[in-house]
Amino acid sequence: MEEGHYVRLEDEHHQQHQDPVPTSLLVSLYIGHFLSRWGARTWDFSVGLYMINVWPDSLLMAAAYGVVESATTALFGPLVGQWIDNSTYPKV
Repeated sequence: MEEGHYVRLEDEHHQQHQDPVPTSLLVSLYIGHFLSRWGARTWDFSVGLYMINVWPDSLLMAAAYGVVESATTALFGPLVGQWIDNSTYPKV
């Protein structure tokens, strides 16, 4: 095994897994998640700025985009989550 620091993960029943997870792997996972979320939020912010640039006289399109995006997330988020929970890993 690779030398270094390891973290033991526990499941819901507080049973330790046999294979410890290297700390470097967890750090890479957290950094990847941070960069992914940062990119998604930057995209959301830039779309609003782009719409304001295209239609400078009105904020209606930027507001409509925000409402539609939020509404679709609220309406379809639970459906997609339920589908993922009830599906097998290869199907998802």
